[in-house]
Amino acid sequence: MRAISAALSLAALVSLATGGFAQSNSETAAVDGQSEPLDGGVIKAEKRSLDAIPVEVLAPGITRQVVHGTQSTFSRWQLSAGSSVPLHHHVNEQMTWIISGRAEVLSRGIKYELLAGEIMVFAPTVEHAFDILEDTVAIDFFSPARQDWIVGTAAGAENEIRAAIADWVAIYNRNDWSALANQFTEDAMMMPPNTPAVTGRAAISAWEAANESGFRIALRPDDISIVGDRAIIHGRSCVLIPLEDGAIGVDVGKFLEVRRRQPDGRWLVAQDVFNSDLATGAELEKACPFQIGGDTQ
Repeated sequence: MRAISAALSLAALVSLATGGFAQSNSETAAVDGQSEPLDGGVIKAEKRSLDAIPVEVLAPGITRQVVHGTQSTFSRWQLSAGSSVPLHHHVNEQMTWIISGRAEVLSRGIKYELLAGEIMVFAPTVEHAFDILEDTVAIDFFSPARQDWIVGTAAGAENEIRAAIADWVAIYNRNDWSALANQFTEDAMMMPPNTPAVTGRAAISAWEAANESGFRIALRPDDISIVGDRAIIHGRSCVLIPLEDGAIGVDVGKFLEVRRRQPDGRWLVAQDVFNSDLATGAELEKACPFQIGGDTQ
């Protein structure tokens, strides 16, 4: 059970990014198309699908998709006629390439008409603004990477993850195991203590129904680390457990999740590890250290 079995200590090692091998043979690195930074590590190429990159709505008629590299940022914009980007500047050099449409650019008091196929370069700290004259698709390249966007995106993603955890808890507390399984990826792995791993949505739903009917839970995420479209969350758990004599037992423990962001923006559970803080055979604790659904009774 999620709460009672607790004796074994379970550690999970999660790989979130492709690692590189140091290479002493520069010819091999060149053949592989890999770059070698000063510390000798190899940064491997990464293939991304533009269709899989989430679309952010920044304002009416303005959306963007963003990919961050180690040294630069790529963004694709879709802008409706009549929309505008106000005068601003940043420490990043910017190259704007109009794929289709037409825009008027204001920079240093001079107006420019930017047409499809044309590129404009803005040096660092140079102010610029855009008025969109026709429906426009544009590509921006920034160097160095837009750290302000990275920080802002991480904050937004953390809020999305916290909301996803709250949804997961609400569904769990209804004991709607079919709906709960849909909070996991198709190939998700759940790793309860003292039992084999459970893989796939159908198996997770069946395991929950067999082992945790009547349970209620609270989760307190203490740390959320986001790397691209993956996140590691660890925190505390507290569970109300119906006992055979009709009483309610209370258990406290911890959890570790890996969530993956889906093309539709949802953060689904890919790996789930949890166990109790209590020793095997210990009496269940009398009270949670935090609330479950606003009421621990």
